[in-house]
Amino acid sequence: MVFRLVNNLGIGAQKNSLATDLQEKADLYASAGIVEYWVVDVENQRILVMADARDGCYRNIRIVFPPNPLAPLCKPTGLLDLADLFSVQ
Repeated sequence: MVFRLVNNLGIGAQKNSLATDLQEKADLYASAGIVEYWVVDVENQRILVMADARDGCYRNIRIVFPPNPLAPLCKPTGLLDLADLFSVQ
C-alpha cells in the first residue's frame, strides 16, 4: 500500500485493496479530517476523488479518467496528467 498525506490530501494506491480503500479507509480518513482522499485504481486506470468529509464519511465522490487532468483542492494549480501517470509501465 502506498499512502501519502500532504496538505490534507491523502493518496492511496494498492492493486488488491480497492474495496477496502473505498470503504474502511475512506471512512477512517474522513473521520480524521483529511480534506481530500484520492484512490488510484491502477487496474481500471482511474482515480476516485473523495472530498467534503462530514460525519465520518465523504459526501462528494467523483471519478477521473485519462486524459483529464486532476488537481488537489490544496493546490489547484498543481495539475496531474492522468494520461502520463497511467502510461508508465
